[in-house]
Amino acid sequence: MSKRILFLVTGLIISAAFFVNIQPAAATVTPSITVTSPSSGEALQIGQRYTIKWNWNYVNYDPREAVQIIAYLNENYGQASNVIGEAEVSKGTFDWTAGFPGLTIKSGDKFFIQVRLKSNIGVYGNSGDFSLVSSLTPSITVTSPNGGETWKVGETRRITWQASNFLSIDKVRVYIDITDVISISSGVSNYVTDQEIPASQGYYDWTITQNQLPYSSTLPHQYKIRISKSVDPYTTYDSSDAAFSIVAAGTPAPTPTPTPTPVPTNACLPDNALIKMPDDPKVYVIVNCQKKWIQTAEEFKDEGYKWTDVKEVNSPVVQAYTDYQQATANLLKAIGQEKVYKVVNNKLLWVPTISAFNAQGLKWSDVQSVDTSQLNQYQRAKLLQINGDQKIYYITESGLKKHILNESVFNSYNNKWEDVVTVDAAVINSYPDANLIKAEDGYQVYKLENGQKRWIKTDAAFRRLKLDWNKVVPVNETELAAYPDGAAIE
Repeated sequence: MSKRILFLVTGLIISAAFFVNIQPAAATVTPSITVTSPSSGEALQIGQRYTIKWNWNYVNYDPREAVQIIAYLNENYGQASNVIGEAEVSKGTFDWTAGFPGLTIKSGDKFFIQVRLKSNIGVYGNSGDFSLVSSLTPSITVTSPNGGETWKVGETRRITWQASNFLSIDKVRVYIDITDVISISSGVSNYVTDQEIPASQGYYDWTITQNQLPYSSTLPHQYKIRISKSVDPYTTYDSSDAAFSIVAAGTPAPTPTPTPTPVPTNACLPDNALIKMPDDPKVYVIVNCQKKWIQTAEEFKDEGYKWTDVKEVNSPVVQAYTDYQQATANLLKAIGQEKVYKVVNNKLLWVPTISAFNAQGLKWSDVQSVDTSQLNQYQRAKLLQINGDQKIYYITESGLKKHILNESVFNSYNNKWEDVVTVDAAVINSYPDANLIKAEDGYQVYKLENGQKRWIKTDAAFRRLKLDWNKVVPVNETELAAYPDGAAIE
């Protein structure tokens, strides 16, 4: 070989080696799947078609990679499952006819959907819990206008309603009915809009035009709004609870009602009386001679109130009542929600199950329902210690307890010693142990046994052990390394 050729080859090798050495290391990004539909709390009708949806980050994986879509019965995870189908991960959707072949579905059963890579079962996402029902009974409740309002031609007003147990494709129509004219001829009702509106939208902004109104030439009149299901208008509908007025454009404002004398404290309205001011949508309930603002329609419905019981009063009457102050309680729950919390050292500790509630010797009669905003004022109690014991436990957001192995692990999460709450042994023992872990940025799942971590290498092994994906707890590298390795589980 000539010196010239040798020199050229040598130069290429050196250049190649130099080029390889200067390449930056590829960033490590953990692949992930997030299931966005069905969502928590949904009721799906068996036999109806629904779209399962997920988001996916594509790093280091072929977008044509296959995923399995699996339905699980939540309370019997690992034993009751149904493979729905497969799709390319990048598609992000899969149409499913709701059902669970071979399973007798009971009232109260909860299900979830899991979407996972076929080639790597550690990359998966779970939906929220939903229920499967044989039929849905839809219902509509008109919430505004609901009686006593005065609207004017030319104004834009929002009509609102609540729709329950409707399919995503269901639509409604909105009508206006006159109530102060009795006639057997046509003209007592009309469309507010000729559009069909998705039932789940819950509102329609209506610009009032005079020619839409029944008996529009002789305004003012009394009307009600009626909303009905488009395909079943005579069995699924609702109207305003009471009539409201529509007046012609340019009509002067009515003369104000004389201001009443504020209600003295010895003449309070009875508890659970409902009041509001004419031009203010806020509704208050009287509790212990105080007024409590009912902040949402959901809260109004959950407490069993009726719109027909709401009385309009003038501003001085409302202002005569001081704002309701919730009494300090040891057990709290948000209005309309099921989770119960115990207040410990001014922190909220979730009581995750009925058995835990009973094991701690708690009483349902002591639970007080409060606004969500009041719960949000508390920090979560997540670090617990038994009185007289050195061990400290972390309580996960799903209600599992995890022993913090040492001070290094404690500090690696930026925990503070003053946040540790001392409780009785019965409280600690009421939380099940977290015995499945994975790295925060990894996909390998480990089972904790006898102080060791054992890698569960296959999906078959995971299912054979009847384990639950929802009980896998992410941990940081410091905590993962604190557990010595045990034999892998094949």
